[in-house]
Amino acid sequence: YWLQWRNISMCPNNTIGLTANECQQMTPSDHSTREDLLDIWHAGVRAVQPGDVIPRFVRVARGVLHIGNAEIPIERLNRILVVGAGKAGAAMSAALEETLGGTLLDRHVDGWVNVPENGISPLRKIHLFPARPPGRNEPTTRAVEGTEKILSMVGELTPADIVIALLSGGGSALMTAPRKPLTLADKQSTVQFLIRAGAPIQD
Repeated sequence: YWLQWRNISMCPNNTIGLTANECQQMTPSDHSTREDLLDIWHAGVRAVQPGDVIPRFVRVARGVLHIGNAEIPIERLNRILVVGAGKAGAAMSAALEETLGGTLLDRHVDGWVNVPENGISPLRKIHLFPARPPGRNEPTTRAVEGTEKILSMVGELTPADIVIALLSGGGSALMTAPRKPLTLADKQSTVQFLIRAGAPIQD
């Protein structure tokens, strides 16, 4: 399947990537394989869209906020603080605001999420903070500034408050708070060294 996909994905025009001769030689089963692979790929992308994922885990019904298996009566809530970081931060924040709905959102929600500069969009209650330039996946002074703001907001919470954390890919660079004796420069040089060395994302 991988070899088939690699060839088909390079076909020009409507068959994507093969040479004209290769395209002519494709059999119906080749086209079927291409369509199957595209269906699988699109299904995988749809499955992780925040607008579809978040409502499966967060919902409001009959005066109760449901988060996973937790049930929280809204009348007992003081504040819902949304914090987070990541390249999908804007989409996740927008989906969460939509899921929580107008009244709950307006009365109880506040938030701060660090995102890349090209991920900013206006939201009602959750502030999206531009914490690094697009394409620069390493800690920045802006990321530290945004993270310090998040820590400050979390530090003000009471037992009547809850936190919802939204984290996605890129979050480790967008949410950073070096502890002494480490500095931001130390973290930046380490990340740059790992990138140059071809280290996998797990490292």
